[in-house]
Amino acid sequence: MKTDEERKGKVTSFLEEDYDGNLDVLHYLEVLRDKVGFEELSKKVERPLTGLKIAPYYGCLLLRPAAEMQMDNPDDPSIFEELIKALGAEVVDFPMKSECCGAFQVVNSETMATRCSKEIIASASSRGADVIVTACPLCQFNIEDRQKEIGEAETGFKTLPVLYFTELMALALGCGDESISSKKHYIDPRPVLTERGLVG
Repeated sequence: MKTDEERKGKVTSFLEEDYDGNLDVLHYLEVLRDKVGFEELSKKVERPLTGLKIAPYYGCLLLRPAAEMQMDNPDDPSIFEELIKALGAEVVDFPMKSECCGAFQVVNSETMATRCSKEIIASASSRGADVIVTACPLCQFNIEDRQKEIGEAETGFKTLPVLYFTELMALALGCGDESISSKKHYIDPRPVLTERGLVG
């Protein structure tokens, strides 16, 4: 935007004040990677997430549109994987990590959102994930909430907890068991975390 006068003009018009385009907007994951550094972050870990198998879910908006976001390679991202490793957990790579969860379509078509979520969960589960981690509240909601409907329709469906990345950071950085609350989740993550010896 710093060199695109037309786009800068649109933003200025929308804001109703002059915008010079010199503001860098960073996602918190970018701050961790580029300002703090994952190696430095790993030194702060008090409770390594050893033994926890985490499927990093990027969704469709964290990396796209690539020209605007410029956070990571949209075809082969690594920022989430680097964070997970810094926290001491095991990365579970899975094919659906950058596919859409249904996003706002959950308002118009719960069926579509359920189908998308089911494919994401099945993909992560088939690779042995204990949990899915995301950086998008809507992705977290869709993938977690849709599991109730999937479970009602399919006998033997195994739920998969979905955590926001800052919850895992809080746990690893020593904020205590209360950083993971079952009240904040449709699918309680505490059983698998207890099984891995990460909460007590």
